[in-house]
Amino acid sequence: MARDTVTVPIPPEVAFDRYFRGLNLSQQKTYEGKFDIEQLAPGPLRELLLRLQSALNLALANERYVPEHRDHPPFHVDYIRSAEMNALAFRHEGYSFIGLTIPLIEEAGQLCSRLCNSADLLSALGLTLTQEVSEELGALLLKILIFFVVSHEYTHIVHGHPLSEATDSQPINEILLENRVGSLDEQTMEADADSYAIYHIMENWIRGAERSPSISLLKMDGASMDDQDELLFACIVVAIGAYFVLHPVPQLDAKNVYCFKHPPHPVRLNSLMETAIGWCQKNRPGLEGRMRPERFNSILSIVASLVWEFDELKSQHWKSQVAFLQTPEGASYVADLRRCKNEYRASL
Repeated sequence: MARDTVTVPIPPEVAFDRYFRGLNLSQQKTYEGKFDIEQLAPGPLRELLLRLQSALNLALANERYVPEHRDHPPFHVDYIRSAEMNALAFRHEGYSFIGLTIPLIEEAGQLCSRLCNSADLLSALGLTLTQEVSEELGALLLKILIFFVVSHEYTHIVHGHPLSEATDSQPINEILLENRVGSLDEQTMEADADSYAIYHIMENWIRGAERSPSISLLKMDGASMDDQDELLFACIVVAIGAYFVLHPVPQLDAKNVYCFKHPPHPVRLNSLMETAIGWCQKNRPGLEGRMRPERFNSILSIVASLVWEFDELKSQHWKSQVAFLQTPEGASYVADLRRCKNEYRASL
């Protein structure tokens, strides 16, 4: 009698590593494979990586059914051995993968350390100027930042964005400038991923599972719910604003603005705020009044000075981008992007 054949599923860690080993030789020089956390000596980085991976995989394992989501394999988050700062989403061997490079985590950690040690920022957030609160703020900002990046990559999968649908999809750089020319269609997918990611961040931190522990860590248990909401919203602005300010700031004109892979970062931030304000109006009426443009700009100004360390050239380029986006050509581009994003969301 023939025995039944039992198929043993491929462990996600193995399939994750295989994906990178199947890339062409040029790409393998950039993305060498899975980063083995166990090779790290015990210490803060190892603990941070294990803690983040556990929290992210637990959250994705509890993914709920959403009618607008495209069918997709189960998720697994892991780390990539690479010298580049990047985050990737791809499907391979029966899994939906989100990969983060170690330099991305390290740079984000250093960034959040600079932020949380700023007396100006803690004062703007209304937090007590103590070492304990400063350290807890840094950990919170890092968690928000990484969860935003992963939520962005998650959206590429669940919304069926073309670059992440194919099992042989190729890595696309999330952080650094690329030589490859992009398009308005690609920018639409990135804008969609941003909007869906900020929706999840607002939901999880302001009225979800992350609310209570975050408030406790920041010693704000005795504050009113409205003040707590404002603090959490401001922390989200700080973490995600820092992430975008960290990116390179290219010069814009009426032609090249359509040719990047991602929308310009001031556009991404404005789009995120529109989504966040929409979330507030639906779920926390009145909270949007506590994050008026002058409050947002004040917080972002502090963040930018800390991220750029008063790099005047980057500041000038950012102002130049904002100025271009206010011209007729810039306004036309923003309108085109908004229309394309709305049309895509309506098609889901």
